[in-house]
Amino acid sequence: MEKMKAFGAFLITVLTALFLSVMLSCNKPRVPTMPPVETATPAAAMTSTMQNTATITPTATATATIIIISCNDGIQDGNETDVDCGGGTCAPCGLGKKCMSNMDCSCGYCSGGRCSTPLSTATPTFTCTSTGFIPSATATGTFTDVVPSATATFTFTDIIPSSTVTQTSTQADSPTFTQTINAAATAAAQQTATMTAMNPSQFGSAGAGNGQLNTPYGIALDAAGNLYVADHGNNRVEVFSNAGLFMLTIGGAGSGDGQFNGPLGVSFDGSGNIYVLDQGNFRIQKFDNTFTYRGQWGTQGNGNSQFNPAAGIAVDSTGNGYVSDYGNNRIEEFDGLGAYLTQWGFSGSGSGQFNHPYGMAVDNSGFVYVADASNNRVQKFTGAGVYSTQWGISGSGDGQLNYPHGIAADGNGNIFVADMNNMRVEEFSNTGSFIAKWGYAGSGLGNFSSPFGVAVDAAGNVFVSDTGNNRIEKFTP
Repeated sequence: MEKMKAFGAFLITVLTALFLSVMLSCNKPRVPTMPPVETATPAAAMTSTMQNTATITPTATATATIIIISCNDGIQDGNETDVDCGGGTCAPCGLGKKCMSNMDCSCGYCSGGRCSTPLSTATPTFTCTSTGFIPSATATGTFTDVVPSATATFTFTDIIPSSTVTQTSTQADSPTFTQTINAAATAAAQQTATMTAMNPSQFGSAGAGNGQLNTPYGIALDAAGNLYVADHGNNRVEVFSNAGLFMLTIGGAGSGDGQFNGPLGVSFDGSGNIYVLDQGNFRIQKFDNTFTYRGQWGTQGNGNSQFNPAAGIAVDSTGNGYVSDYGNNRIEEFDGLGAYLTQWGFSGSGSGQFNHPYGMAVDNSGFVYVADASNNRVQKFTGAGVYSTQWGISGSGDGQLNYPHGIAADGNGNIFVADMNNMRVEEFSNTGSFIAKWGYAGSGLGNFSSPFGVAVDAAGNVFVSDTGNNRIEKFTP
């Protein structure tokens, strides 16, 4: 009996636990089942299996008919297109006979429908025109020729004494025609509008002997037209005649009176006194017209009458001298005895300011011109230092400059600038209007390698110190 009671209690416990389990299962929240992820195939894959195509169908077919010429008697027999020249044999037509082309004529020349006497190629006559010192020239020649392709050779007289341009005629076969030759791509063929046929000559060579040069820098002409050259590397000034003949030497290496340490510039006053910019000694030295030493002034520094260092000098007719103080970015003025008068300018790029002033010039009206090298311009001032105008920007086009150095004024007031890094000389009016240019890089006659100094004589001859080639070049208009 007791066992039955115990079994019944166990059964009740099991049933109760089962009931509670079922109830908890029914109340548990359901977790939704996610649908399977679909994998889509792109409609246009990265590599299309179908390319657009286009079929080009020609709208017309070009054909050519070759006519075989069996003989040239002019009889139209199906193989020829000539007109009858007379006679019944297959031979070229004679003089005066009808023809359609040169091959119809025994003389080889068909003109106006008749066989004519052959003419030899005549030497063309032509004229050259251009606008400034530019590597272009146009020559127009009238030719007398007998063949459809003629070669014409033009010889120019310009700053390269003889330049040849050859071009083959493209004119139709004709006894006379006009052919235009364009030499724009030939740098050697340079013509000028205002200085036609600038014939160059040269003197000087690398060395230390008489008439030789070692890095020639500033140059100047005396009243007689003799040229004085600051022979920088040889620590002297050399004097040449206007024709380039060596005359004498002034100075030598040192720091004593009349000696030089890297002379950079030369100038003259109205009395023929000579002023030399002795750059390495930070001074100006003066000599009279007999080459006798007369005095000096200047020391190193940034005070009045000091240089750091100087790079250019110009003296007016009264003897007042203007010195470009390169390192101090200013101009200093002195009287003929070296007494300090005034100064103007300071570092900058504004009007009247400087960034490495170099060459200087004074015109007949007393205006002072400064090659403001690192600002790639020329500035113009009155003799009292009052700013007047400026011109030039960085570049290689007409009127543009690339580190200008030497500068000179001619008797008409025109300004010549040694455009050093462009390897050329440019000419301007005294208000800055571009006039002309000439020269390009090289060592041939009329070429330059870092032109530094420039001077102009009363006859208009232009002298240039071709520094890198250790020579002086003279250009005669």
